Amino acid sequence: MMKKTSYLTTRNHAKKVNVWFTALRPFQKHWKQWDAKESALLVIDVQRYFFDLTSHAFVPVGPFVKKNIQALVEKFRAQGRPIIFTIFAVQKGEKDVILNWWKESVKEGSPAAALSMEVGNDFVVRKKNYSAFSGTDLETILKKAGVKKVVITGVLSNLCCETTARDAFNRGYDVFFVADATGAYNEGMHKTALESLSYGFATPLKTDDLL
Repeated sequence: MMKKTSYLTTRNHAKKVNVWFTALRPFQKHWKQWDAKESALLVIDVQRYFFDLTSHAFVPVGPFVKKNIQALVEKFRAQGRPIIFTIFAVQKGEKDVILNWWKESVKEGSPAAALSMEVGNDFVVRKKNYSAFSGTDLETILKKAGVKKVVITGVLSNLCCETTARDAFNRGYDVFFVADATGAYNEGMHKTALESLSYGFATPLKTDDLL
């Protein structure tokens, strides 16, 4: 059975993230330089299904990651840059590939589908599968805002976040993946996602790099 762990804490955060980035350094030849201009923040699936302690899908590292996401949301709002929250939720009658694989899903309008962060005037995009681009108006929002760089945060690192990052890369965006503002069920899954993305799709960043 897969083991869930809260692998990032206030006490170990700095040391652990530095270890991750040391391991990723051989891939840095193609990494991009980030700046706020032409950037948008994507907040992937920070909803009760993953962040409610009573949910069987609760992500143990979620509370720590959420604090970093909130700091980034505040930073992007202060700079007037676009912020897009995604929600995974499927309407009745829609094809549900997640249900087909996992034998369970999240229904639109259910308590599990609700966001666990305040949105304000930010964009909200409902998606039906792992990618925030597939079957949504996300790219239209980004193009209208003149966005060429996307910063990815949220959960799960190795599923929705990674798939969205790859999809963004294939659509021509410079992709930045925030290592301590994304989370998976355990460190192994998270590190594998970081390694794959840093090698061929995205530039890894730390929350402090953006703040």
